[in-house]
Amino acid sequence: MRRFAAVLTLLLAALTAFAASAPSAALALAVPPHGGQWVVDNARLLPPAEKDALGAELRRYAETSGYQIVILTVPSLEGESIAAYANRVAREWGVGRKDANTGVLILVAKAEARVRFEVGRGLEDRLTDVLSKRIQREVTVPQFRAGRIGAGLTETVRAIQQALAPSAAAGGADTAPLEPVAPAPQAKPQPKDDGFPW
Repeated sequence: MRRFAAVLTLLLAALTAFAASAPSAALALAVPPHGGQWVVDNARLLPPAEKDALGAELRRYAETSGYQIVILTVPSLEGESIAAYANRVAREWGVGRKDANTGVLILVAKAEARVRFEVGRGLEDRLTDVLSKRIQREVTVPQFRAGRIGAGLTETVRAIQQALAPSAAAGGADTAPLEPVAPAPQAKPQPKDDGFPW
C-alpha cells in the first residue's frame, strides 16, 4: 500500500510539473473580434475622432492598393510573447488577401509599452524587418514617448504606405520613408522578438 501511495504521489507531482511548464491554450490571451473595424482600440489609447479618421484612411488604402493595414491596441499581453500574439491575431483576423498574404498588423501593447508589425509574406520583400524596426524607432516611438499615440499611428501608417508604394518597390528614392542609413554592424541573433519598446 505504501508503495502504491508513493508511486501515485510521484505521478501526481510529475503531472503537476508538466502542466505548470507547458503553455496552456486556456491561459493564452484571447484574440478579440475585429467586427469589421480597421482599428480595434481595446487599450483605449485613441480619442474616437482619431480612431475613426485612421480607420477611414486604412479602409481607403485597402480599396485603392489591395493591401490591408490594421491596428490593434491591447491593455496588456498578460505575459504572452508579442510576436506570437501578433502572429495569432493576424492569422485569426485574416489580415491581407488570402491568396497573396498582403497584410500588415500593427500591434500596440500599452502595459508593456511595446509595438510590433506583423507583416504578411507577400509584403516582406518591401516591408522588411530592418525597415519595420527603422519605422518603429524613427517614426512610431518618438510620437508615443511624447504621448501622441494617434499621431504616431497616423505617421506610422504613412511610412508603411510609402514603403509599399509601387515606386518604392522599383527603388524610387522619392517615396523612401526615411533617410538612408549605413548598414548596422552584425548583431548577435536574438532568441525572441519582444517588439519595439517605447
